Amino acid sequence: MKALIIFVFLTAYTEANCIKDDYLAKNEVTSFTVPKLPYTYDALNPLYWDQLLYFHHDFVHKELVDELNNMTSSIDTYREKTVVDLLQNYAVQDFTLWRYAGGHYSHSLFWLIMDSHKCNNPEPIGTLKLDIEAKWGTIGDFQKEFSRVAKGLYGSGWVWLCIDSEKKLVIKAKSDEYNPLAEGFFPFLGLDMWEHAYYFFYIWDRGAYVDAWWELVDWGLVEYLYEEYSRELIAIPI
Repeated sequence: MKALIIFVFLTAYTEANCIKDDYLAKNEVTSFTVPKLPYTYDALNPLYWDQLLYFHHDFVHKELVDELNNMTSSIDTYREKTVVDLLQNYAVQDFTLWRYAGGHYSHSLFWLIMDSHKCNNPEPIGTLKLDIEAKWGTIGDFQKEFSRVAKGLYGSGWVWLCIDSEKKLVIKAKSDEYNPLAEGFFPFLGLDMWEHAYYFFYIWDRGAYVDAWWELVDWGLVEYLYEEYSRELIAIPI
């Protein structure tokens, strides 16, 4: 009977499109590439339309990478550096670099931390859960605050859950291709609030996009990235 239950569970898991590539950092230097999605283009349907995902990943992210490669190939100081190196050590002095390196890093993490809504836990269950509850009271209260910040962000930008230098959880948000790694924070859960991330599907209803996104968060991987890297004040390698 137990074997039958396991078989049924695994069958349902597979049929739900719960097949996601393992996280593997490339740690590229000088010349960067758009990472392959860890799932199929239709894995996030119906909450994140497959054609929108294709456009966002294959065109928007690629354009950012192309611009970043133009910079790293033409400026000697930026050669032989990972995107983490560029953000942590050079981006504050060079906003153009911050935009393209930040855009590449942010999008690379964004793809990683999502999966089909049929496959995800509704909330974290380990250390991250305890730390969020210590800061905001409940997971629900944290999500309400994060969503409030996201919905209230003026224009296009990003919202991030980070660890600061004192190992405290903070929510950071800013317009443009913002990534808080350049300011000494360690981001691990981020939401893209550019129109290209939602407009084709949600039109003007940013709130519906934010609310739906929570169902796509792969809390299992987010917890791993948090405990393995961010909580130890280490930038997540991509």
